[in-house]
Amino acid sequence: MFDVRARDYPGPASAPPPPARDGRDAGGDFLDRLAQAEVRDSIRVPSGAEQRLRDAFARADANGSGCLSVARLRGLLIQSGGSANEAKRLVDAYDTGGRGGLDLESFLHAWQTEGLGPPSGA
Repeated sequence: MFDVRARDYPGPASAPPPPARDGRDAGGDFLDRLAQAEVRDSIRVPSGAEQRLRDAFARADANGSGCLSVARLRGLLIQSGGSANEAKRLVDAYDTGGRGGLDLESFLHAWQTEGLGPPSGA
């Protein structure tokens, strides 16, 4: 009889090496690849509609504060065919910074979420 034990059998020659105990695998570090994918996915070109909204925000932010007040939002709402009365509600709903107005990201989020059209001239 033969006495063959599992420890004596190396396994198939094409078997991949087992992952190291530090979390790295033979193909590279998973977290490095994940970080690279996140960076790649975060670099994007704004759509045409988003770019028009960015341009409208820049024109309305005449003083360069980076924040549109309720009064400036009223003007944009009128240009887009909306009601000027919605400006205060938008600020209350989307002003995440507590500045009493909307910064660019809050403005884009509000405009897209509310389904508002682009302001004229945008």
